[in-house]
Amino acid sequence: MPHQRIIVLDTETTGVLPYDKLIALAAIRFDRGTYVDHVYRVYDPRKDSHPGAQAVHGWDDWLLRFQPLFAEEADEVRDWLDWADCLVMHNAVFDMHYVARELRKAERSPIEKRVFCTMQAAQGHWPGHSAKLSSCVSRLGLGSQAEQHDAFQDAFLTAQLYFHMKRAAVPSWMQPWPAPTNLLPAPPRPPSPLPRRSPKKVGWRAKPAAAPIPAPPAGGGLHRSVRGAVERARDGQKLIRFVAARAEVPRDVQWAAIDAYSAHVAGVLRQSFDEALRHALRESAMALTGSQNGATTASRRLAANRKEMSVVLPLLMGMIKRDGRLTEAEERAMRHIFEVIRAAGPAPGGDADGPGTTASASLHQDT
Repeated sequence: MPHQRIIVLDTETTGVLPYDKLIALAAIRFDRGTYVDHVYRVYDPRKDSHPGAQAVHGWDDWLLRFQPLFAEEADEVRDWLDWADCLVMHNAVFDMHYVARELRKAERSPIEKRVFCTMQAAQGHWPGHSAKLSSCVSRLGLGSQAEQHDAFQDAFLTAQLYFHMKRAAVPSWMQPWPAPTNLLPAPPRPPSPLPRRSPKKVGWRAKPAAAPIPAPPAGGGLHRSVRGAVERARDGQKLIRFVAARAEVPRDVQWAAIDAYSAHVAGVLRQSFDEALRHALRESAMALTGSQNGATTASRRLAANRKEMSVVLPLLMGMIKRDGRLTEAEERAMRHIFEVIRAAGPAPGGDADGPGTTASASLHQDT
């Protein structure tokens, strides 16, 4: 029988060396096999990720600069984890090293709990076979790990593996994977190389991403620069809304994609991506119906701009991959976009293996 109260934990870090830093932490509570609640947090590690690590976790160094320090939430995390009878992880030595290191640097007491490592258990259960999390869950038909690791998804897959090993009912998660609850906004990414980091101490706090968005000025209409941004974002917004409508994407997931594209547009136009502009671009996007005709026209126009498509297509793929599966409606929507792009031909000076071809291959692998 599984432990009565367990917390399944996963982390993402700047690398795999002992002195690397924690980036993300997801922890899920289960009481007698029933989901209770979870925390999912992202932190500023105060150093850039190793390129190999960034390819795995996908967190941008610029965005991470504007996130809270772990020390600001150390007490909350420490108390939250103390609830459990047992902490469960896949490669517990790795995860516990970075959690313990962050608590020590924050001058907090260590966590002294029983630990169950599903990776070690898998090595004993399937000798001679891969003990990677992706291999284990695929072997059991429990799910699939994303190409870019999401701490919450990995924690939940680890929970499923744990309960299977304990011969208990395996829980399921039907909703989209949640985003970190403490995620803060970042200004548009400047051209590389990035500027040096400014000093940052406990108590620093950026404006929360969930802060109320002010309404645009009454009576005066949209400022000319805002109107320009709305027009510039229109084609990308049409594709986001088209796919979102076909895939029945939740509003908060749509907003995340719209905001990410809006930040890109603001950067191209060299405008400040403030809350007024965010609000205006959200409003203009959500006012679109997501029609196929609009998506066709937008795809034709954007097909000639490889850089723009390299921004839009990953956002679309991210929306439809949020729950780890691809429905027929989602596949049809994306294939329509790819077919229009291919019919429009490669960008001048480009080649046939542009972003549409690459994304189409990625879609084919998931079907």
